[in-house]
Amino acid sequence: MSRHERSSARRRGRRLAALLGVLCALALAALVAIVTRGSGSAKGGTTAPVAAAPERRARPAHRVAPAHRRQALALPARPAREAVRVPVLMFHRVAPRALARSETQRSLTVEPSTFAAELNWIAVHGYHPITQEQLFLGLFDGARLPRRPVVLSFDDGYKDDVRTILPMLRRHGWPATFFVITGRDALPDDLSWPEIRTLDRAGMDLGSHTVDHTELPGLTPARLRWELVTSRDALERHLGHPIRWFAYPAGRYDATSERAVASAGYLLAYSTRPGSRIAAGSRLAEPRIRVDGGESASAFGASLSAAGGA
Repeated sequence: MSRHERSSARRRGRRLAALLGVLCALALAALVAIVTRGSGSAKGGTTAPVAAAPERRARPAHRVAPAHRRQALALPARPAREAVRVPVLMFHRVAPRALARSETQRSLTVEPSTFAAELNWIAVHGYHPITQEQLFLGLFDGARLPRRPVVLSFDDGYKDDVRTILPMLRRHGWPATFFVITGRDALPDDLSWPEIRTLDRAGMDLGSHTVDHTELPGLTPARLRWELVTSRDALERHLGHPIRWFAYPAGRYDATSERAVASAGYLLAYSTRPGSRIAAGSRLAEPRIRVDGGESASAFGASLSAAGGA
């Protein structure tokens, strides 16, 4: 190779080495930048703007338990507490009041918008709807109850329970108790058995309100037992689990009907006697707070506040 050719080769080599050096420097700078950005992000350093995560809605304080998780319950030899202060609210219908056929029906019917406002009042003021099982265990086993517990109960078993009330309860994640008249499943305004099962699968408590809403005092022993046992058996057959809760038609009861309710196997029974002191000694005739269809949400709140809570 001539001297000129050797000189040209050396120049090409130097240029190639310089180019490789530049490429290595650029690669090293890029690597340093990547590492620096990652370190800055981990340690709170400046990073490229990141889209904000969507705001999460606050979870309701209580989530209802599915039916298969309900535990076996039995009365202890001695109750853990003499009484607990738990308002049990008594609703009937949630529907347009203009559809009521009598003044009595109007007084038992709450407008859907008013009912929604009442549920919001409960939430805003820190009340916690609980199940019948929670109430029972709080009273008889001494289980801890949430602050400001309240029970939402609905009598008779209207289609409003599934069409209007259940969706509103689900939005809050709250349980409620539905006392069903089991002999009315074929009537147009009343719950069918598939609808009753829908409530049950949603984690709601189901209770008996007799077969045909006959007031119990004065019934013959046979008819009395038929109203109590037949309604309970029908619910248990359709739902596949024990029914432990009962509400007296029109709230009327006497010593004979209390004994019959106990004999039929119910653990708690409710009257329409006003009050919020749920006592072990009156487990078969506990009080409730009647929600009037014509009252405002503020009047509802004042009534609940006056009743207090544990």
